[in-house]
Amino acid sequence: MWLYEQNEEEKTKSNKEKNQNNAQDDESNEDQDEEDEDEDEDEDDVREDEEEEGESENEIDSNQSDEGDEFGNEDDNEINYDEESEDDKGSEDIDINDQLESDKKEKLPKGLKEDIYGRLVDKKGNIVKSEKYVPPAQRLKELLDKSTSESSVRLAKLSKQINGLLNRLSTANMHSICNQIIQMFFSNQFTRYDLIETIYNLFSNSLIKSASLTPIRLLVEHAALVCILNANIGVELGANLLQRFCMKINEYFGLDGYLSVENKTLDNLILLICNLYNFKLFSSNLLIDLMNSQLVERVVNDARLEKIVDLILIIFRCVGLGLRKDNPVLLKELIINLQTKITAIRNNNKEDETMNNRLKFMIESINAIKNNDIRKLDAYDQEPIEQIRKQAKVLLKEDQTNQLNISFKDLISANELGRWWIVGSAWQLKENQSQETRSDQLISGLEVENGEGFSEKILKLAKEQHMNTDIRRAVFCAIVSAEDYTDAFMKVCAEIYIN
Repeated sequence: MWLYEQNEEEKTKSNKEKNQNNAQDDESNEDQDEEDEDEDEDEDDVREDEEEEGESENEIDSNQSDEGDEFGNEDDNEINYDEESEDDKGSEDIDINDQLESDKKEKLPKGLKEDIYGRLVDKKGNIVKSEKYVPPAQRLKELLDKSTSESSVRLAKLSKQINGLLNRLSTANMHSICNQIIQMFFSNQFTRYDLIETIYNLFSNSLIKSASLTPIRLLVEHAALVCILNANIGVELGANLLQRFCMKINEYFGLDGYLSVENKTLDNLILLICNLYNFKLFSSNLLIDLMNSQLVERVVNDARLEKIVDLILIIFRCVGLGLRKDNPVLLKELIINLQTKITAIRNNNKEDETMNNRLKFMIESINAIKNNDIRKLDAYDQEPIEQIRKQAKVLLKEDQTNQLNISFKDLISANELGRWWIVGSAWQLKENQSQETRSDQLISGLEVENGEGFSEKILKLAKEQHMNTDIRRAVFCAIVSAEDYTDAFMKVCAEIYIN
């Protein structure tokens, strides 16, 4: 019984499970049917949309075909708005090129075209129009004219810029103006030659005037600027300006128009050089050499004596005490030479009182310098010089001062002998002197006791070798008596030079 009841219970459980599974299957089938119905409805909607789009496209195509029939182009005017292929893009590029070519053809004259070199030719290929041939020399000239015009504009801009700085120059803003000019030198915008040339031209136009004396303070400030720039940039700036000023002095001394009392060009030049000496641009040898070569030699009783006396007084009043301190020996010799000439002129010309008074005043100034008496020396005001010197100590260090130890003769003969005071410049004086002394030594070495210049043994050997002319005999003797090939070459050159 117990087993029977257990089997019955198992059967009921299995029936219940089957009924539950059948119910779940029915629900899933219903859901699936609903999903299928929804998909069918969506497909119907898509088909309806496609049919509507096809109808609209057919209408557009029909309209385009109608327009094409009206203009006679049925197939060319059909446009696809959905996609653009690569062929369509290529066709657009071709259309642009065709349009450019058509524009060129419209610009060309009728019946002409361009060949592969860009020349105009007719239908037969004959060149109709060609550019005019320009020779190379003409092309070079045009390029030079263009470059000179561009450089002139650039130099005008540079001159205006530096002139503005020089117009604002004073003791207070000396530091800032120096820094601005130094930046110009170290930048790649302008060359150093253009900068030095511009500064020299501006100095000449503003400081060296013939009508009147330039104010001392203006000369002092410009001289201090040159010395500061020379110490920070290089010796070529100060040496170049100094050489040009000295060459101008040498040129003006040879012209009588500049030696008149009314013309103040030489006065301003000498005042500028004296102020450059006050700021230690060069040594005292230059000024003493200038006075000996250009001034003291011209102290003679003629019409130019008054101007020479004025120039000597300018130097003594401006830098007389400085020369006495730096080079007393040379200054003493100069003063003695000058005093002898002055006394001779006063003795020969006692009637001219005005000239005697000038000479008397010069002798008093010379005696004040000799005795180091500042009270009797009518010197220029030294206050602006001392102020700028104190300020220059801030801008300069002791090892930055580049003092030039050159003479006046070196500067005026720099074009012939070279600029030995600038590093890298050619100096020909040493080479010329060595060649002269070497040729003198060779000539003197050839002069022996006999008249021919060689020993009897060598002359006898030359006779045996049939050296029957003077030139042959001299060359033969020079080669035989030489120590080596270098000595033989120099002796042959000397013999040719003698003969």
